[in-house]
Amino acid sequence: MQPIRIIQEKVIDIAELRNLNALERIIVTEHARNKLYQRGISVYDVQKAIDEGEIIRQYEYDKPFASCLILGISLQGKSLHVVVSHDSEFIYLITAYYPSLTIWENDFKTKKL
Repeated sequence: MQPIRIIQEKVIDIAELRNLNALERIIVTEHARNKLYQRGISVYDVQKAIDEGEIIRQYEYDKPFASCLILGISLQGKSLHVVVSHDSEFIYLITAYYPSLTIWENDFKTKKL
């Protein structure tokens, strides 16, 4: 009988993201760029969320890299959710959106049932 191997996926550390958090190191796909434009969110909002926000969910099994959901505040003072992953050189912006009270509790950390 073969021993069971436990695969431990990477959990993202906010300090690692903050070390990479420079405009030239944030990769934004065309899809993400379109969503940011539609939602009125700038890359500067994303940077601020990474610098000052907190990770509220880990998606350690995402591929090709683990990702996480960050709760931050936009430059306009609105709560902002940012989903990112990273490697040793870049942050990959997956999406960003203003959380809705129809889906999230008042703390914007807890999803309603």
